[in-house]
Amino acid sequence: MHSKNLRPRTDAMTAFLHWGLFASVIVSLLSGLAISAEAKTATWSAAIRGLLLQGAVLQWHLWSSVAVTFLSVAY
Repeated sequence: MHSKNLRPRTDAMTAFLHWGLFASVIVSLLSGLAISAEAKTATWSAAIRGLLLQGAVLQWHLWSSVAVTFLSVAY
């Protein structure tokens, strides 16, 4: 019943898509928190502002959303 020629349950492309999606969601989360920290009513996101992304945060957020979209379609 057990064959030596069993195919692996996953392949490299599936692993790449999952890790790419994971990284894109993390970038989206961090950039979204940095965007929300700029609001006048920000409470806890303003408290961790020093740990968040700096610079062109909106650009990071937009590119991560593009990556999430493409990776989801590719999957």
